[in-house]
Amino acid sequence: MNVSTDEAYEITHGERLDSSPACSPDGNWIVYTVDDNWRAIPLGILNANSGETRRLTSDDQVYLDPVFSPDGRWLAYVTIKPNGNFNVMARRIHNGEWAGPEIAITRDHAFGNSRLYFGNWDLHIQPAWLREGSGLLLVSNRDVALGSGNLSRVPFEGDAMTKGRVILNEQSLFRTRPDVSPKGRRLVYSSTRGAADEYDHLCLLPVEGGQPYKLTFGDHDDFHPRWSPDGQWSAYISNEGSPPGLYLLETYGGAKRKPVTGALHCKQPMGTAIR
Repeated sequence: MNVSTDEAYEITHGERLDSSPACSPDGNWIVYTVDDNWRAIPLGILNANSGETRRLTSDDQVYLDPVFSPDGRWLAYVTIKPNGNFNVMARRIHNGEWAGPEIAITRDHAFGNSRLYFGNWDLHIQPAWLREGSGLLLVSNRDVALGSGNLSRVPFEGDAMTKGRVILNEQSLFRTRPDVSPKGRRLVYSSTRGAADEYDHLCLLPVEGGQPYKLTFGDHDDFHPRWSPDGQWSAYISNEGSPPGLYLLETYGGAKRKPVTGALHCKQPMGTAIR
């Protein structure tokens, strides 16, 4: 879709659920997850110029939260292999193909006893690259007795949690989805502020940590934020006036608008009108 228009065009189509799209910095590739009817969740890739789609992974594992590095040479993602626990991996990618082996940014780590809802094994999810590409942000419940975890900053290397540090200590749950601003100094994320708020809303935080600044308000949820390349807007999902839809929030001024209000163009007919 073009954010200056009110129309959107379908770019993948099939019986499976395609979600969590991540665009390469040059705009040529889109990596996304493909829910294969509950058998697995592989990564798919779309050539934005030709429209061709294919699988990027071919095993029966679960892959989530793909995101390109700022230079487009690496893809970070979450996987449950090899032992069924959520960990962050990174792999070099070139021209839509893998170009090297995986690096395990996080590894299996036991809390020490079973935690309510989350069990003994830590989870590491929702990676976001720092702008210089030397590290990542991620959500982890390492050393957290209750909740899905804190927001941590880690270096870009194997077993990085051993050198990571917490920059946001709160019960973040699963809608955090941090994204670093184009200039690299701040991040936008979604939060209930440790359950202090009944709803998820967007917040700003320095990448070094500090005091969050709340951006959205209301009796609804705002989540999955992403910066525009010029830093002037954040795109996010909101269930304000349900059903959930895509919204844009102006960084300076706070103007808000819903960009898709017109036609949705499908790749192929979705049904036949009966008269």
